[in-house]
Amino acid sequence: MLLLALVMATALDADPEFQKALQQAEAFEFDKAAPLLQAIAARPGLPPADKAQALVWLGLVYAELRDDARAALAFEDAIQ
Repeated sequence: MLLLALVMATALDADPEFQKALQQAEAFEFDKAAPLLQAIAARPGLPPADKAQALVWLGLVYAELRDDARAALAFEDAIQ
């Protein structure tokens, strides 16, 4: 299910802020990517698929930061 959320094209794919967060994550700048992904996931009116995608990435970032509690919460929120 999570893999499906990562593969599905969403409106976030064209979002410059989301792209910046992904670039930061891919550059191992997880501490910079986390707040961007948090802000994106908290946007009012964000479609569920976009929110799930942002939360999955947020969970991955938190896991890389070794913040297992926040990673687990982000993953749980992504599947709700």
